[in-house]
Amino acid sequence: VTAFSGALGVAVAGTEQGAFVRDPHGWRMFAPDAHYLRIIAQRPSKQGWLYTARNEVGWIRREGDRLVRSGRRSVDDLGTTFNKPVIDGSGRIWLELGIGRVARVQVLHGIPSVHIFDEQKGLPPSWPQLFVDEGAITANMGDRFWRFDDNAQRFVHDDRFFAKVPGAKKIFGRPGVDAKGRVWVFVDGEMQVRSQRA
Repeated sequence: VTAFSGALGVAVAGTEQGAFVRDPHGWRMFAPDAHYLRIIAQRPSKQGWLYTARNEVGWIRREGDRLVRSGRRSVDDLGTTFNKPVIDGSGRIWLELGIGRVARVQVLHGIPSVHIFDEQKGLPPSWPQLFVDEGAITANMGDRFWRFDDNAQRFVHDDRFFAKVPGAKKIFGRPGVDAKGRVWVFVDGEMQVRSQRA
């Protein structure tokens, strides 16, 4: 199982073999061609829940006991998505695609649009650990921070996040901010909780 969701009111699991739903009789495959299916939206639209699968994006909704995919679009370079989708301050969905690759998904006039960013768009050959900092998509990659520059439409080196954790030599993983505005971050080998500075 590579992704699990209860968004549709039933348990849905994305796997290498296809997508499964849990019903009263157990796990049942409902989309054998949807490898690594993952619900990526925080809430549904009138079309349903936005999802990705290998090289595919579309909508999934529940119709009685059935799960139905619609608006399916092929995205040749999408590949497989990993980890939790990250939503920036503009509502765009960002996905980790593996070493040096990130996808951005936007819904325009009810149609999902996917854009792939790679080394040609500023990403180093390292795993993109995505998080949101002050509304902007940011990546911790190769012990450095990279922020998406909307004007240039590429990732640029930007270490301003280090100012939020004074004295840190190395930050690992995806920092997060809780409801109280505190920064949770793995710094120099230990988990720390720090108050944000103005």
